[in-house]
Amino acid sequence: MRMEKQRKGVRLVLLPLPFQGHINPMLQLANILYSKGFSITIIHTTFNPPNPLNYPHFTFCPIQDGITDSSSLDLLHLIILLNIRCVTPFRDMLAKVISDARDNKEIVACLISDALFYFTQAVSNTFELPRIVLRTSGISSFVPFLLFPLLIERGYIPIQELARTIAGKVVADAVEQSWRWQEVAARWWFRFSKLQQRWLDGSYASDFELKIATTAVVGRKLSRWFR
Repeated sequence: MRMEKQRKGVRLVLLPLPFQGHINPMLQLANILYSKGFSITIIHTTFNPPNPLNYPHFTFCPIQDGITDSSSLDLLHLIILLNIRCVTPFRDMLAKVISDARDNKEIVACLISDALFYFTQAVSNTFELPRIVLRTSGISSFVPFLLFPLLIERGYIPIQELARTIAGKVVADAVEQSWRWQEVAARWWFRFSKLQQRWLDGSYASDFELKIATTAVVGRKLSRWFR
């Protein structure tokens, strides 16, 4: 039996998105934080919930999301619906967790939510509770997200020109015909391929180190590419 680490009297609240590729990383993070002495509360939806029996050292608090059949919904609409329907039940549950923690002479230090649960920022603000987001996606989606602030600042997005839908993606004619964008995409692919090869060669000990290396590449390249 492993030795129980002394609790710090500090509780962390985690909210995973109810998809397996999002639940597993959140629970892995919870295990790490628990090993450091933090008490863990997992607030989760009734849609595709985690199994509490696998984590007896956590406190699980389900919230009603009103979703009984997701077969008619695509992934985007399901995520949007979750962000709408979970606001009130999550706020009520978070209030209860904070109140119970206070009764047990604990403090709730912060909320850690999946990045796609964007509604949680407004809720955490009402409790003056710090919020941290966990992005569970891999390096392939991490790179484009780093570009968004600069693209918005430079006016590349949102695209103002008439756009059309091709294979489910919105693509503007102006962007399609832009050699600058083709050059940027080619450069990104070249740099990412080199990083990916180093990852396969074992140069990076973890996906996190690969993300850090990618961030460094981004910092060196962005200002030159978008002059």
